[in-house]
Amino acid sequence: MAKPLQRFNPWPIVLYHNKANRAEGEDKATRPELLLMYGLPTLIGAVFVVFRVRLGGVPQLLAATSLLVGVMISVFVFLANLRVKVHEVAEFKERRSLRKLIASSAVGALYVSSVSMTLSLCLALIASVPALGNPGFISFISSAIAAWLLVHLVVSLASVLRRLFGIYVTMFRSDFSAELDP
Repeated sequence: MAKPLQRFNPWPIVLYHNKANRAEGEDKATRPELLLMYGLPTLIGAVFVVFRVRLGGVPQLLAATSLLVGVMISVFVFLANLRVKVHEVAEFKERRSLRKLIASSAVGALYVSSVSMTLSLCLALIASVPALGNPGFISFISSAIAAWLLVHLVVSLASVLRRLFGIYVTMFRSDFSAELDP
């Protein structure tokens, strides 16, 4: 890709997010991880096409996914600030696993934001282009794509939320009575 356009390339976010979702020390994602991240959304998308299902509530989904973009960018900014604070505190500075957890959560927030933007664009097109929203084969395909993105977004968001909880537990372990593995 040409140097001037490199700043528009989201691929590093996608690659790091996929790497962050792998088990520690794994070179590739496991089959269950791949099935959850990509197989489940594909299954749902196929159901939309095969059973000719159209996505409903497009305006509400559009508003929700657009809001999620801003929320995830705010989470990213918070995590970037947290990373600076962790570097300043000697007790946390030595915890490499905490720094990795913060980094993977930050890139996960950017990834979820990117998927949300893509889904928002897809939903905006469905809402504004009659051929994509009216009954017909094209509307089933557009609904399937939106459903794929929506399911993938939910799974990715669950992953980010779990990592955010892991950060909280790691930093405030003494607040919990039960021992949890971050």
